[in-house]
Amino acid sequence: MSWSRGALLGYAGIAFLCGIFAHSLAPYEAIFPQTLPWILAGLLLCLLLPTVRKNKKIFTLFLLLFCALAGVWRFDLARPTLPFNLKPFDPKGFAYVMETNYAPQDPRYFLIEQRKRMTLHIQQSLPGDQGALLAGMLYGERALSDSAKTLFRNAGMLHLIAVSGSNVTILIVIVMRILLGFGISRKPSFIGMTIALIIFVIFVGPQASVVRAAIMGELIEFAPLVGRVPKITRVLLVSAVIFSLFQPWVLIYDAGFALSFLATLGLLTFGTWLNEHIRPLPVIDTVREIVTATFSATLLTLPYSAWAFGNVSLVGLLTNALAIPLVPWVMGTGVFVLFTPVGSIFHLPAQGFLQATLYISKISDYLPWGIWQNVSTGYVFMIGSYLFLFVIWRYIQRKKSYQTKVIHRIPPFLS
Repeated sequence: MSWSRGALLGYAGIAFLCGIFAHSLAPYEAIFPQTLPWILAGLLLCLLLPTVRKNKKIFTLFLLLFCALAGVWRFDLARPTLPFNLKPFDPKGFAYVMETNYAPQDPRYFLIEQRKRMTLHIQQSLPGDQGALLAGMLYGERALSDSAKTLFRNAGMLHLIAVSGSNVTILIVIVMRILLGFGISRKPSFIGMTIALIIFVIFVGPQASVVRAAIMGELIEFAPLVGRVPKITRVLLVSAVIFSLFQPWVLIYDAGFALSFLATLGLLTFGTWLNEHIRPLPVIDTVREIVTATFSATLLTLPYSAWAFGNVSLVGLLTNALAIPLVPWVMGTGVFVLFTPVGSIFHLPAQGFLQATLYISKISDYLPWGIWQNVSTGYVFMIGSYLFLFVIWRYIQRKKSYQTKVIHRIPPFLS
């Protein structure tokens, strides 16, 4: 059991999440509330002993046990603040974050009021579902009509009106380029970007997908400051640990967190692999990336969506391939809607792109065979599906490793 420091920290994070998961199965029951802190203190003292630190196997076992019990204890401390009626492995027991009412003197109250004013201006400039869609794509406002929501759900496009990693990435890139363009060094620029990111998270609401993306963005930008090259899969794990540290119940009781985590994991695994394998095909790079990203994200979220919502949309593979390229254009032209008066001619480009997106969502009406409603799958099927995907991914990794070793064994004069 000889792991590198990075791998050891990764497994420690997994052990912490496993501890939270174990307590999530009995969320309202206290688990050794009096003795668990003393057990953790004893394990910590053992980890500090020179004899334990010299033996890598014993040190690793003690560290993993400490992190797992720390996860149990963290959930135990959160019991008084848990949402009501959590039910393990039951979609009806999901927890939903309610909107918080801030006092007028709270700076967050000002941001919420500005959001309401922006939404009102957009609704006056683009009445109906066009304005609702723009507000949703810009900052996650959920104001689509019931009919439009049904179309977007059937088309697998609801993620377009939820603030996600793409919004956070755009913000980070824009803020960092502006600050660096003014000649500000990287460290002060990072601090400025962090402040902008915090303001943005408060503005759109601390949803699981937003906070997860914000934490990942922070870690990726912070890594070069300390001379490290970020490993995205490890950054994803760290973001899950940090988020679970503050709200431990999200690990299995927040569908938004689960879907965001699974979609990102799909992009980093099957998406990267598939993108490399179809690279030789005569396909435009942007089209190839959209297709592989859509397929991999759908592949990883499909079992969970079928279990949690009873809804499976294979039409999303087509609709997302058509709609995702329009997202930057909608957001770019949508800025003119925010900063120009009602009825301005500058609203026309945004209207065109928004209407095109709404038309794409109607494809689901013409392909009803690709939409399965009221799908009944248990959590055993969901867990089995992910175990099957894990086995496939391990096979791909082993095959790739074997091919690399074979190539390295070929003498130079034969290559």
